[in-house]
Amino acid sequence: MNPKTIKLIEDVLSDIDSKSLSQLLPKAQQIAKYTNNEAFNKWVQLETSGYFNTNSAFDEKVIVPDYRKVPGRLIAKDGRPIQFEDPEFNMVANQYPVREGVSEIEKMVEHKGMFSIENGVMGAMYQKQFGIHIDRFDFNPSSLNTVLSEIRIKLNTFLLEIDIDSLDIQANTEVVNMDVFISHSHQDVDIAKALIELLKISLNLSSDKIRCTSVDGYRLPAGISTDQQLKSEIHDSKILIGLISPSSISSYYVLFELGARWGANKPLIPLIANAQGAELLKGPLQGINALSAIEEAQLFQLIEEIGTKLGIKTENPASYQHYIKKLTAICSGTVLKTNDIQPTELDYLSNYDGAEEQIKSHCKMEWPEDFHMQVNCINEQKAALEILKKGKPADINDNDFTLIRKKVAEEWPDDFHMRVSQEREQYEAIRKLRSI
Repeated sequence: MNPKTIKLIEDVLSDIDSKSLSQLLPKAQQIAKYTNNEAFNKWVQLETSGYFNTNSAFDEKVIVPDYRKVPGRLIAKDGRPIQFEDPEFNMVANQYPVREGVSEIEKMVEHKGMFSIENGVMGAMYQKQFGIHIDRFDFNPSSLNTVLSEIRIKLNTFLLEIDIDSLDIQANTEVVNMDVFISHSHQDVDIAKALIELLKISLNLSSDKIRCTSVDGYRLPAGISTDQQLKSEIHDSKILIGLISPSSISSYYVLFELGARWGANKPLIPLIANAQGAELLKGPLQGINALSAIEEAQLFQLIEEIGTKLGIKTENPASYQHYIKKLTAICSGTVLKTNDIQPTELDYLSNYDGAEEQIKSHCKMEWPEDFHMQVNCINEQKAALEILKKGKPADINDNDFTLIRKKVAEEWPDDFHMRVSQEREQYEAIRKLRSI
């Protein structure tokens, strides 16, 4: 591909968050012409000049796409909103297909108050078929922001699909085959970390098979071309998991990654990571079955399905159940049970059911490729566990013991050795305070 065209594509992608569509689409049309992409060129013409029969790109086969339909109200001549008995027809009738070009839509968004459109053709049709005198269609101009966002997603999809398999991979691009690509907002980094832990333990995946650009150890390699590397991995990874949250659906980059993957018709798993649930899903994502990271059963299903797609046998569920609970707690905005303990609940603090499996999982994650160190780690953790099971030192009162154990368990939920070390440090500090 012509380097000038590649540079133009990169420029549009880098400006996609900061520039208006009316600024981006002229460059997109150049790209469409340089690449002889007729479908792309026609789409850009329609989005630029509008879906009108005066537009040379508009013909009898063209219809206004669904993403350009905005909800509103048909208003009768007497000012009453019109309601039809059939709920499905009523929903269709109270949508307006926005035909205007992007520059006009960008102006319409700035309109204060409700926006009214008078459509003589539509009015005549309703009068003829239903005997209803239509005056206008009213809608909130803020709904046009969704239209503009969908156009951006579509633009990004076209750009990322251009000759993506024949792009020259230069020396500053590293060829890698990712098993899992995690598309996410950087604001959801804690969720992404917990998901990585779960994937590694449950599927025994090595770090170099997972890409997560906000998490250390899973970022893009240094010195490579970021745009080309991302385009390649988004397209070529075996599975792409999209973390769906209020932050991610507000991120153009996340929407573009999901849009490109959806357009490539490759395995895409939307994983809802917020209590708002499926209402977060917009556009094409609504047609894809999503799983919830708040529901433990659905996370077990996620692991099974990924294992099947990758041809990997999953580990014993008991070995990663703790990581599922951890992920659901983060996504639901709750905390693990250790944080809810009251100062008098000493018995619960000393409950270590499932600790053996937890230790094995922890050590496996810490030393995934060194079995000798896994054995040492397990022995060290088991010895620490036995110390913790002995409970409260005789010279430490109940309240101090509970506060220390609660705090340390919160900071080191998976590392019993560090718990013992931190508790001993705190106990020594208490003893020194008594002598001051």
